[in-house]
Amino acid sequence: MLYPPVNELVKKAETRYGLIIAASKRAREIIETDKNVISVDSSVALTTAINEIYDEKIIPHEIPEENYANENEEAVELTEYKE
Repeated sequence: MLYPPVNELVKKAETRYGLIIAASKRAREIIETDKNVISVDSSVALTTAINEIYDEKIIPHEIPEENYANENEEAVELTEYKE
């Protein structure tokens, strides 16, 4: 069984597409900055990103297409959860 479960992960994002975009965007941020908000037993940035989303430390928000400033704008923005 996969952990975290995909059906639970999709609930954290608005769509599967949004989840994929958010996880890949966050993984790129982790690689570029070497900064993650949770500690996991993995050196794989995508695994860390998925766990951050699942633990709601990073919240993905899809941007409606009509609100894009230009055609190259990201479809999802990320918000770091602050306690």
